[in-house]
Amino acid sequence: MATKVAPWAIQAIKKLIRGFLWCGMEVVAGVETMDHLLTGCVHSRETWFQILRYLGLQWLTPHVELPFFDWWIQVRKRVAKVQRKGFDSLIWLVAWSLWNERNH
Repeated sequence: MATKVAPWAIQAIKKLIRGFLWCGMEVVAGVETMDHLLTGCVHSRETWFQILRYLGLQWLTPHVELPFFDWWIQVRKRVAKVQRKGFDSLIWLVAWSLWNERNH
């Protein structure tokens, strides 16, 4: 059974992400990595904080530049098993939204 994401959640995420001034690491280092974009950039971490805070899970916000996959695996273990499918859907929706906003 597929997990459905409420349309209001998608719109809230888009509104939160839209308008960020990206940090410009790609200019300094020559290349912006996916890990930096998703969990390392201060603007991405602020997005994660705002979304997770809304759910009362702000303590799961990435605080250091940890590879995205490693961060996701660590935090999903802290979420109750019955909530993991929804949590995973949220993580991937936000990750895709960050990537999409940055690259369009």
